[in-house]
Amino acid sequence: MAKTQRELINRVLNDLSAIGNGEDAEVEDFQDIEQRLETLVAELNVRQILNLSTTTNIPEELFEVLVEYVKAKAGPGYGKPDPDIVTVSGLEDRMREISWPDVGRRTMNTDAVLRQGAFFSSTFPFVRHNQ
Repeated sequence: MAKTQRELINRVLNDLSAIGNGEDAEVEDFQDIEQRLETLVAELNVRQILNLSTTTNIPEELFEVLVEYVKAKAGPGYGKPDPDIVTVSGLEDRMREISWPDVGRRTMNTDAVLRQGAFFSSTFPFVRHNQ
């Protein structure tokens, strides 16, 4: 079942300790994270990391990783340390894997030859060995 944008924003603010459990965000905090979320999703869509047309309904499989990503990016504005590049790259990789599943490609006529590999007596068939 899809999650709402409000759930995501409240979860991010809760994780950033800006609100308590079960509380709704203040208008300013809510609008700040909402704007950041829209900007981040637009950037991730352009970079083809994320395939999300709207933040109104967020697929459940993307919810947690998107919370972590927004929390990492918005954290410095809420007194948290800057995220390291490895963390951000890992989150982007997870979003890409979830959002853009691998699609099999058509095989080419040369694939059978390429799969067969070098089954010759030497590693390089064009090299002559003196015997």
